[in-house]
Amino acid sequence: MMISRPTETRARNLESELRSATSGDPMAGKVACDFFEYLEEGLAVTGCDHSFRCSEAFLAANDLVARPILLWLARHGARCDCEVLEEFEHQWLSESLDAG
Repeated sequence: MMISRPTETRARNLESELRSATSGDPMAGKVACDFFEYLEEGLAVTGCDHSFRCSEAFLAANDLVARPILLWLARHGARCDCEVLEEFEHQWLSESLDAG
């Protein structure tokens, strides 16, 4: 049986997730900016179906583990993609810019 090793991208994403988990933010910097841009574009086309459909698609496409991020969002009051944008975009991006 062959043991699969994480790709370099996956390893970087896991490191980022661990740093973010300790800082209280599920994503940081460019990833967060890309995430919100993706949500804005996706919701502009399809509208919100009151799920995390767009969030899950972004996380999967960027090789991020969705569950801890979605749980963090839910714990902080987001129940769907549009609520992520309404509640977190400004706060998250301003904190990322302040830290960077």
